[in-house]
Amino acid sequence: EHEHSEEEEEGPSSSSSSSSTTTREKRKKKKYLSGAEAPVQDEDEQVVGTPGIEENEGQKYTASAMMEAARSDREAKAVATAYRKSWFGRVYAKYLLSPLGLAFVFAATATILGVAAVGCLRYEMEFNYNWFYVESLRNGYVVRSDDFQREFFPGLGAGEDSSSSFNVYTKKADYFALQGQMDELLRRFGGLGFVQSASLESNWFSAHRAWVVASSSQSGGNTTTTTSSIGSNDEYVASVKAFLETEDGAAYSTKVVFTEDGATIAATEIETFWDASDTTQQAINRMRQARRTAKDAAPELRPIVYATIFVWLQGLAVVTSETVRALGIACSVVVVVLVCLLGDLAVAALVSGFVASTCVCTFGAIHWYGDSLNFISAFFVVVSVGLASDAAAHVAHAYINAPTAYTTGHQRATHALDTLGSSVFRGNFSTLLGVLLMGLARNYVFQTFFWYLTTIMVLAIWFGLAVAPATLAVLGPYLVSTAPLADAAPSSKSSDDDLELVAHQNTTMNTTTTPPPGVVVVTVGDDQHDHDDD
Repeated sequence: EHEHSEEEEEGPSSSSSSSSTTTREKRKKKKYLSGAEAPVQDEDEQVVGTPGIEENEGQKYTASAMMEAARSDREAKAVATAYRKSWFGRVYAKYLLSPLGLAFVFAATATILGVAAVGCLRYEMEFNYNWFYVESLRNGYVVRSDDFQREFFPGLGAGEDSSSSFNVYTKKADYFALQGQMDELLRRFGGLGFVQSASLESNWFSAHRAWVVASSSQSGGNTTTTTSSIGSNDEYVASVKAFLETEDGAAYSTKVVFTEDGATIAATEIETFWDASDTTQQAINRMRQARRTAKDAAPELRPIVYATIFVWLQGLAVVTSETVRALGIACSVVVVVLVCLLGDLAVAALVSGFVASTCVCTFGAIHWYGDSLNFISAFFVVVSVGLASDAAAHVAHAYINAPTAYTTGHQRATHALDTLGSSVFRGNFSTLLGVLLMGLARNYVFQTFFWYLTTIMVLAIWFGLAVAPATLAVLGPYLVSTAPLADAAPSSKSSDDDLELVAHQNTTMNTTTTPPPGVVVVTVGDDQHDHDDD
């Protein structure tokens, strides 16, 4: 204000003084842009012009307008991204994206995937209900009782000398006409190596036949034929009822069920004993073999082979196929979501590959952890699809939407790490901290939860913050055409961004600092004399 008042008093005759004043004002403008001071300026005073961009008539950038633009959230984020680099952008990216760092990442990833593939080929299926036991005051008695039973009277899977009970059920039929199929069923079932043949000797069908023979012998009948005196199904049913009322047949009274009118047999049960299986897979194979044998031997009796343990075995029999099916559905959904949100098919395919690699590693970890594939571990293999996609997807999104100044894959990968590296790491690491206490639990479910969730989080960090940026940096020349790189002719919108970036650079860096690549430092002045003077 003092300078302007002096200029008005002196008038045109003070040309040298006016020139000196103009030079001082220009220097103050430069000091303002460098952060030295912020002078008070007139509303129509031009502060900076962006070279290479046509300005509309009367368009000017004042200090107040520039400061107002700096307050916008979008510009503030852009400035922070470009000039306030995090540790991931300054240090981590430098070593990760170096030739040695890239070689290490790809070699380590290949090794991890190779080891995981071996584990996928060697996994086993196993499950035991006593894994759910927790030694406490409430169920300590149950645990001790189960340990005693398994030590002295072992059951399924405890050893070859032990045995377990399995039942064969038959449905409503003409048992008189189908006696031949009952004989074949018992004969073929007894021929199975794991079925104890002695157990088949005690069944209602054989016991009834023996009773009929004994009764016929006592009455002086023909003993060479078993039920020759019985000529129809009604007579056969009446004979069975009479047998069950005897002392010898009372033990089988619960093994034969008649219809409401008592005219025919509705269902029967034959109890057998099998040698205990060494592994769950062996038990599954025996279950399937017994079912096929019963069906082939007596198709019209519609036999059912069942035991309580089959509830678990049936689930384990399909756990592999169901896990693969669930993985396929989950991965398909993830691919669709990635394509829609990333807007880039090639990058979405890369991220999907990272997710699939995490799933393979999690599945292979089942073998290397000494665990087995079951309902619990399979759950975490499927869950890994969702947990593993976040980190790599965020990094890929930052890579695609990097500022226009970054034109190479290396620069864009560095920008992605600088922008979201810290957030991705903290997000996964906080989840990891949340499950650490589960590692102290003694229950199988909580231990499984701890091991696999820890594995997934570590793999997510590895593929998201190491493999993804390394791969994107290397494949940059092939992906660059799909990314929003710098246009040939910048628009007026980009001039606003450049103005804000330049202003922030000069306010946070001293005048001797070399600007980052792609940033132009604007010199204040409106003619050649001003440039020379500056």
